[in-house]
Amino acid sequence: MTGPPRYRLATYMIAGGDADEDVTAQSVLRGLKLGVDRAQIRMPGASGGSLERVLRAIVGRDDRLRQRLLVGDRLDIAMAWRLKGVHLPSHGFSTRQVRERSPEGFEIGVSTHSLAEAMAAARDGADFVVFGPVFETSSKPGQPGVGLEALTEVVRETPIPVYALGGIEPGRVEPVVGTGAHGVAGISMFDNEASVHALFKILK
Repeated sequence: MTGPPRYRLATYMIAGGDADEDVTAQSVLRGLKLGVDRAQIRMPGASGGSLERVLRAIVGRDDRLRQRLLVGDRLDIAMAWRLKGVHLPSHGFSTRQVRERSPEGFEIGVSTHSLAEAMAAARDGADFVVFGPVFETSSKPGQPGVGLEALTEVVRETPIPVYALGGIEPGRVEPVVGTGAHGVAGISMFDNEASVHALFKILK
């Protein structure tokens, strides 16, 4: 008797936002402990000191976690803390300039919302892109996502890994797999331990 199908997808959690430092650190630690591949600490508007306190709380538990962490937008902190990499917004620092300043093996992820943005990020040296929102999200109710067809096109045309973002939940993994996406990214999905367990039940 065979069980339900299982899929191979990379996982990328995004934590921070308006949450306080302790909540952010604990959320990231929980996600990485449960098996999430990469975690981005995204704290727009936060001071460098605030971001560093979160990092200290995480790597203080296990120094090896540095190599599964990225920070949003702060190349200086990512390099000073010897993290896996940095995640850039769709409109911000030049991916090419960040690549020129970063050491070998340093990962650069870029948020994208169109095929043109995804292809530009790849051309400029990004290691992966996050594309979306694929589905409607709870943070923007009533605003439809770009859809699976758009995701399929980006995956097909972009020569680097593509993570699907926006409204992703365990029940939507199968159609995302069908697009050929490298992985799934999310905020709320990884902020809830029950949903993370549900996700990993269907991932290899």
